[in-house]
Amino acid sequence: MSTSDSPIGIGGQSLRAARRSAGLTQQDLAHKANCSLAYVRLLEGGYRPAKSAALTRIVAVLSILGDGEGSVEALLAGESGAP
Repeated sequence: MSTSDSPIGIGGQSLRAARRSAGLTQQDLAHKANCSLAYVRLLEGGYRPAKSAALTRIVAVLSILGDGEGSVEALLAGESGAP
């Protein structure tokens, strides 16, 4: 398994908070991060760990569009957010 395919545990609630802080819908984030809407829903629901390549794209989108305060850092810290 390559590094870009390694799963990374992130908190679904942290991802949701960061996405909302950036003013994005799940559909918007999926489109901008080049992943499926179903994948974003699974991540936010805590049902699937993020692969590092996808997480890199998601964090890039959220860092550019977010308020720059805390949400992306909490996401990267892997705060638990399972429902």
